Amino acid sequence: MTLQSLKIYATTTMTYEKLKDIWHNVRILLFNQLPAIFSTDCRDCADIPVFAQHAPGPRYLRPLLEHLRTNGYQTVTSIEFNRQLKGEWIPQSRTVYLTFDDGLRAFLTKTFPLLREYSMKCTLFVCPGIIDIIRNGKESLSRFVSKDFLSWEEIKQLHESSLVDIQSHGMWHNQIPYGVKKRYEYVGKPTSLLDYRDLLPPDGRVEQLVEKQTESRIIRYICRSFYMSNDTAALLRDMRTAKRRIEEELNGHRVTAFAFPWWYGSPTAAACAEESGYDMVFRGLSHVGKKTKKAPADTFHIGRLGFDWIYLLPGRGRLNRVNLIKAKRGELRNDAE
Repeated sequence: MTLQSLKIYATTTMTYEKLKDIWHNVRILLFNQLPAIFSTDCRDCADIPVFAQHAPGPRYLRPLLEHLRTNGYQTVTSIEFNRQLKGEWIPQSRTVYLTFDDGLRAFLTKTFPLLREYSMKCTLFVCPGIIDIIRNGKESLSRFVSKDFLSWEEIKQLHESSLVDIQSHGMWHNQIPYGVKKRYEYVGKPTSLLDYRDLLPPDGRVEQLVEKQTESRIIRYICRSFYMSNDTAALLRDMRTAKRRIEEELNGHRVTAFAFPWWYGSPTAAACAEESGYDMVFRGLSHVGKKTKKAPADTFHIGRLGFDWIYLLPGRGRLNRVNLIKAKRGELRNDAE
């Protein structure tokens, strides 16, 4: 298989994932599978919608937070959200749960100042393995990913603000090859989560693994690394270590929530999270509006909406569904990332 073929494969994989996301957006809109709080008839709705982003900047985030504040929405941490799911706490006003993934430094510089200005609580899902690599200086992170991550000192600063609740996003945000070995030596290793997807664009994802004069058997390993791993031991190790490392760094803090990188999970991975001591597992659009047999709520299959959906919450300035679709096409996104 040639490098060009691998690029086509990687791009096709990403296109398929985007199509799945589009379908779930359409499904939720057409079949009215949003939480009850999105209904204009809802006055005392106890359900809390969950929204997810990475590190949005002010042009994108400020109007959303303004919409929430203007219309009297309150925010919660993972502790309050978990209590609500279990029926132990009922919010007294309209409530939303804001979550942010990856632990990018842009969250501290662009996102957090706005959250503090509006007194909005949130959860930040971080990858302690990546943070440790940065601290220990074993390998230049820029060699593998193009994004800058928070340090433990910065995460502690956020934690001490009482606005940001730190939870787990797995050790490595999936199979990202760090360390002192040559990059192709990581190919074929069991991934900690799901299919192979990293923080690089398609070309970079392939080219980081393809060295000059690479033997054909290495190419076959590269293809194999894109697929899902069923290595339960690797899943458990990843989840347990991530939980332990965060709790070690944030003395006295309990890590109870896990968010799947890329929003996709599996029943095996959810079971591993429960066995690892987590109380909640967060996914993405695929689990918004899905009914489960567990009562009062299935805390291991929690769907999350993109922040654009906040515009559809009842209140002054609410968008209709047509304008929401325009927002999701990018016309209102601006500096969302």
